[in-house]
Amino acid sequence: MSKILLAKNYYSNESLKSFFALCKPRVTALIVFTAIIGMFLATPGMVPIDILIAASIGIAFVSGAAAAFNCLIEEKIDAVMARTRGRPLPTGQVSQKETIIFSSILGGSGLLILFYFVNFLTMWLTLATFFAYAVIYTIFLKPATPMNIVIGGASGAMPPVLGWAAVNNSVAPTRCPPTSTLCTLRRSGKGSLSIHPRRYHSSHSAVVSLNCHHFPVLCTLLCTR
Repeated sequence: MSKILLAKNYYSNESLKSFFALCKPRVTALIVFTAIIGMFLATPGMVPIDILIAASIGIAFVSGAAAAFNCLIEEKIDAVMARTRGRPLPTGQVSQKETIIFSSILGGSGLLILFYFVNFLTMWLTLATFFAYAVIYTIFLKPATPMNIVIGGASGAMPPVLGWAAVNNSVAPTRCPPTSTLCTLRRSGKGSLSIHPRRYHSSHSAVVSLNCHHFPVLCTLLCTR
């Protein structure tokens, strides 16, 4: 095994695509997009370009690390689900050790960027969101109860708050996307994957529920200045 790992070309297109796929790029892109919306809601003028770039990169890195950690924890479940069995870990394109190293480096880099180039508050809020999603949601709640979607939705609704904090270095509860809106939307969102349960979740015995990462767009559009 060690010889195989030593011979592996981590800079090949296939390897780069595999590590990129671990980050769930579509979800990460949506998280960054809603964080940017939060930044622009936080100021009447233009967001400082250095904050815009640094916060976007930092949040993207930590989000990608959380997604990779989620793939690591759910490798066995992903292997038996039609929707996820083609991911890098179940197919053997990336090993568990590689995923841990990759996630640690990516997440650590993102937090350092937020700490040095944005602010301390945004770094800690982003770390808390990582913990809520990758640990509380993925490890404890998702296999145990359908109510996992509440926590998943809460962490998914955080990006606009992160964007606000990046610009103002503070969080104003009355300005953030309302939790009540998220709770109202969660039932309709949950149903979107329930339409074809056998297609998406065949042979999957654990509790399955839609992750709410697409909710921040609606929550952000509904929040008021």
